[in-house]
Amino acid sequence: MTRISIYIVRQILPWMLLAMIGTALIFLTSQLLRVASVFVGAGAGFGATVKALGLLLVPVLGWALAPAFVVAVFATAGRMARDGELTALDASGLVRRKLWGGPMVLAALCACMSAWLW
Repeated sequence: MTRISIYIVRQILPWMLLAMIGTALIFLTSQLLRVASVFVGAGAGFGATVKALGLLLVPVLGWALAPAFVVAVFATAGRMARDGELTALDASGLVRRKLWGGPMVLAALCACMSAWLW
């Protein structure tokens, strides 16, 4: 991997974390609304509810990983375009397809992690 590929991956990771938190909260809220009536009707205590939410978080993270990666890639590309970094890469003679190595490795890791969570 080239140094610029590593730089791009380092720019994707914070966006991915932020998007992962947001996407996971959206998915968790939608799932929680679906099962809340079961918890209330069964008279589940606080400990049982927290344990169930922890177990529900595993598939939610599996669902949230792919959209979070996509959001992070578009946010990073948009920021790089806005700051003129993509223009600088083009002007320096670097071919963009050679810079895909780092993000593609990160995409493969996300796919493996999502499959493992499922």
